[in-house]
Amino acid sequence: MQKLLVGILLVAMTTTVASGYSITQPLNFTGQPDYERDLTFNQFDDQGGTLQLDSVEVVVSVTVQDGALRVDNDAQAPASGTIEFGADVLVSSTVSLIDNTFQPIFGMNDLKATGGTTLALGPDDGDGEVGGIPNFSWLGIDFGEYIGQTEQVTHGGFVDPSVHGQYIGLGTYTITIDANQVASYTAFSGVQALIDPLTTSGTVEVTYNYTPEPTTLGLLGIGSLLLSSHRRRTR
Repeated sequence: MQKLLVGILLVAMTTTVASGYSITQPLNFTGQPDYERDLTFNQFDDQGGTLQLDSVEVVVSVTVQDGALRVDNDAQAPASGTIEFGADVLVSSTVSLIDNTFQPIFGMNDLKATGGTTLALGPDDGDGEVGGIPNFSWLGIDFGEYIGQTEQVTHGGFVDPSVHGQYIGLGTYTITIDANQVASYTAFSGVQALIDPLTTSGTVEVTYNYTPEPTTLGLLGIGSLLLSSHRRRTR
């Protein structure tokens, strides 16, 4: 009977090691670009080397919404072009954010969440002044706009194991979010623009995947087995 229990215990230990464990830290950010946010994360506590850090995954999700970009043609000729509106989020950190090819996990435009449209504006129709800007009106054939929609983007990856040591300890590290508004109107000529700021929010999620060292699992298993045996003898 005791041999059978040992066999069952070993199978259970193997299953536990194979499935592993994880700790996830999600931190949120929000605001109207342009802005920076410093998010503080806890290092992985390996319990004096009894826990093995198998992988570190960092994922950033971004949502932009609301706001508007409005243009008014002040030229005597028609104007046309493309509007792009949203935000571009850059990520930096006090620890290394490189993947297994030693490339940055977060590069330019990886977290760019924008929408847009193409507009064809008529020639200046002699509109009046709005909001202190001469010759700008929200009416007429020389006016066009893009109302901000909800745009979302998610990007991330696994940190190369060679830099895992930076994530292990009892301290903290910082991941910085740099959110910049994108409000471009390309190929237009002779236009004025009014911008209503948008909201850029999101989440940075750091996940530690780890397993207990085999020795630790063995000691835990033997302790459980001895406790079970002791209980049977005292009944």
